[in-house]
Amino acid sequence: MAFHRSILEHSKNLKLIETVKSLYDHLSLVRLKTIEMTERRNRSVDEHEAIISALEDRNPDQAEKAMREHIRALKKDIEKEVRKNPDFFPQLKEV
Repeated sequence: MAFHRSILEHSKNLKLIETVKSLYDHLSLVRLKTIEMTERRNRSVDEHEAIISALEDRNPDQAEKAMREHIRALKKDIEKEVRKNPDFFPQLKEV
């Protein structure tokens, strides 16, 4: 959470910050569920390291690429998990 929050705040993009903060409840649910997935957790650490490396190198194109790859990988892993287990996010059925 701190990693994502730091990236968001450093963007200094007020519209982005406002939009993402409005999605925090949903994003927290995703994080809580996907952190249980050991392979996802390990890949996420590697993906975060790639983002950090690009930011440290002050390479915005590489940082964007790494962030997009991180998001796509998460989406792919969630879709795979939901296909195996349609009740992966039971909280969403209550909404």
